[in-house]
Amino acid sequence: MKAHIGLAAVALAAAVAVAPGEARANASLLKSNVVIVKPQYHEKTRVAFRDLSVALGELARQAKTRELQQLLLALASQYQARATSPGHGTGWVWIPPGGGDHAFVVTNKHVAGQAATVTLEFDNARHPAITGGAVIYVDPLHDVAVIEVRRSQLPAQARGFQVSRAPLQEGMTVWASGFPGRVTSAGQRPIYSLTNGIINNAEYPLFEGPEGKVIQHTATIDKGNSGGPLLIQTQGAALGYQVVGMNTWKAAGTNVNLSVPGPVIERAIAAAVDARRIAGDQGRLASELRATAQRLADELGSSRPDGVLLGRMISYSFVAQRPQILTKLLAEALTGKLTEAEVQSFLEDPVEHSRRILWANFFLAFATGESQIGAVRLERITDESRISPDQLVRSVYQIAGKRQEITWVWEHGAWRIADASFEQAFAGAQAAGASSAAGQAQAGQTQPGSTPGASASATATASAPAPGAPLGTPRYVVAARASIGTSSASTDDLPDEDLGRTAGSIGVEIAMPMNRHLWLSTGLALAEHGANYEVFAGDQTFEIDESVWYAQVPALVRLEVGGPSVRLFGKGGLTFDLAVNKGGRIYDNFGNSSSLNADGIEWYEGFNGMNVGLLFGGGIELALGETYALGFDVTSERHLMGERDEDFFTDGANYNFTAIRFGAFLQYRVFADAR
Repeated sequence: MKAHIGLAAVALAAAVAVAPGEARANASLLKSNVVIVKPQYHEKTRVAFRDLSVALGELARQAKTRELQQLLLALASQYQARATSPGHGTGWVWIPPGGGDHAFVVTNKHVAGQAATVTLEFDNARHPAITGGAVIYVDPLHDVAVIEVRRSQLPAQARGFQVSRAPLQEGMTVWASGFPGRVTSAGQRPIYSLTNGIINNAEYPLFEGPEGKVIQHTATIDKGNSGGPLLIQTQGAALGYQVVGMNTWKAAGTNVNLSVPGPVIERAIAAAVDARRIAGDQGRLASELRATAQRLADELGSSRPDGVLLGRMISYSFVAQRPQILTKLLAEALTGKLTEAEVQSFLEDPVEHSRRILWANFFLAFATGESQIGAVRLERITDESRISPDQLVRSVYQIAGKRQEITWVWEHGAWRIADASFEQAFAGAQAAGASSAAGQAQAGQTQPGSTPGASASATATASAPAPGAPLGTPRYVVAARASIGTSSASTDDLPDEDLGRTAGSIGVEIAMPMNRHLWLSTGLALAEHGANYEVFAGDQTFEIDESVWYAQVPALVRLEVGGPSVRLFGKGGLTFDLAVNKGGRIYDNFGNSSSLNADGIEWYEGFNGMNVGLLFGGGIELALGETYALGFDVTSERHLMGERDEDFFTDGANYNFTAIRFGAFLQYRVFADAR
């Protein structure tokens, strides 16, 4: 900005309001210079996004918390939307001086930066859309992308905007032009809008450092306005307006709107012009490739690699060809401890985050000193004499004592990695290493131009599940359980006056999943059975209260349905019971009582020490965070073998115990170990 101080007074004097009639005429010209930008992804990218959407939806169904489930579903929806209809943004025309048939459309990186080509449409429906627009440059630091078109394809009134060099001051009136969407039955329809407001802060510190300052203003913008120009009315300008910024961010639920400032845009346009020249010069293309390939070797061999630089070297086609790897890495990152800003950034620009996660895990896992990879040497670039921006170019490296091949593609004004033969060699590198390296490489290097707060999301992978462990499905579940209920004896010969008695149990259960719904369960419990009944002998009535405590080992099948917060289950199977204690009393009409184990009343001597029972039940679990749950159930047990092998005290019969219990349990779910 220092270079423009001498022009400040003149430019400021020019930035005055124009007459109303002229303003209306100039406003009509704006529509021919403001463009609807619709990105068109590579077919492989669209397929990858569809696969990712399906995979994330399945992960959401297995998620262990409602919060994670909602995040995964939102992200799945974002990828599905990108696969079917990438949406739209806004751009504006800039025409280089000196004539010629080439022109540029400037927009946001998050609108067009990941596109194979771009379709441009105008408010005038009679003017044909421009298809196949090429994204020739993407600013590596800021949210700016530049598209090249032929000038003859533009409307006749498209004269192009000038970027103002006037110093901005708080309180100045600004205008936001663009195409926010209106939701219709056919989808989102771009509608032209021109709003005005004032500058709140001409140097709002969105990121640290001088490159992080943006324009904060109150001119209303909405989804679809991204990439549209922020304007001031300027007397004598070709369109009556000049560009002072480009609308990029909006604070949700507020009228706080942020724009990339004019000087950043000017530098991006100059870089795009230079990238166009390089693409037409084989010598410069080759020189750029040699320099980029050598930088990659230097960074991979470094103990402190530059994560930002490596991230810029990954092409979007590289991401599109690896949906399975990306699905796993996304799951690992999302199950880590993400900040609120990182979660929001995932949702706002999943494509860019896909690229960041992939390179962080793919490269940085083995590019640290801990991996002992040693020096990386660039051996040669093949077919260097036939380099062109439309051809893939191969290079050969010595990495960890092995010869590896990397393929390069000219993308967005720079050489980027399109493919690499060493992927399998390092596919097993631990995500913890990637996380550590990503933290080293990106410490203090938040990128201007990326979504606020979106620093290396891959650093969250250190607490991710182990590879292959199904997300949301525990390895096993342990529960401490207690129950209380009623038990009775069942036989044809018992009198009808069976009163039943209280019977409880306490124990530990463990369950292991066969799949998300089917579990096998066992454990160890101390369970009580018994009966309370009356026996008649002549004119005497005896009340008998008896109980037996068993060490019980169940073998159950459990079916479970539900989400991360509430689960319903049913269970059934066999129990193996070993009698460990017996007790009870017998009462006569006169209030006298004797122990059933007393001398002369050997009531229990004939009991079988072992029994087999049937158990059925069901209940509900309520999640208490990610790993704990509180549950309630009802169970019914019935012994299959008669408990006595000799006569009753009077009636003479064999009988079985039956119990119905209401239980409560505290459950702990053990998930896969963190990598």
